Amino acid sequence: MKRGKGSNPSFDGLFSTSLAFTLGYGSKYGRGYVVNIDVRTLERVSQYDMAKINGEAFSFISRNLKDVIPEHKLEVVQDGNVMKIVGDFSLGEV
Repeated sequence: MKRGKGSNPSFDGLFSTSLAFTLGYGSKYGRGYVVNIDVRTLERVSQYDMAKINGEAFSFISRNLKDVIPEHKLEVVQDGNVMKIVGDFSLGEV
């Protein structure tokens, strides 16, 4: 199947990424968005390959986050065994 032809973007390709908000209880970084990366394959993915995939994702998000959301002070951190986006999530003045 060609890229962009899936019935749902989350089904389109080898990787599926999502964010899940956490209040951050027990975390030294507090609240933020946990970055989930799922590899869609029937083959077993080694821990080495998963570490490499997660490392590449961490680098990519770190490099591009300020370009995508420049008005907030956000950063990507390793929080225990998860990758998380933390920082200023304010919506401005209401």
